[in-house]
Amino acid sequence: MPPPILIVEDSRFVRSTLMRLLASHGIAAVEASTAQEALFVLTDHSLFAIIADYHLGGPMTGVDLLQEIRRRQPDAIRVLMSAAAPASVSAALASGDVQHLLHKPFSAAELLATLGR
Repeated sequence: MPPPILIVEDSRFVRSTLMRLLASHGIAAVEASTAQEALFVLTDHSLFAIIADYHLGGPMTGVDLLQEIRRRQPDAIRVLMSAAAPASVSAALASGDVQHLLHKPFSAAELLATLGR
């Protein structure tokens, strides 16, 4: 089985919707509601991709999380979701810390294409 995708989103509704979408396409996924939970997941899983919301309701943003994930698992695809991306996202995209930006709302087709599925 290929490595899972990690969904990091503080909204339970959005997180569960994404989990169901991935499962319906036969894609294994794990979830976290905060950046700290996501970093804990990294200790147990080698990941195919991380999809993180920009606003995570804690001290770390999605950009901060993806920067740390790049250090720990550089081969994982790093995707940021945001309804309104601040200027810091452009810098993170330019540096490679964030590889893809999904503007909310996005379609299932956009998500799957971003993941190469």
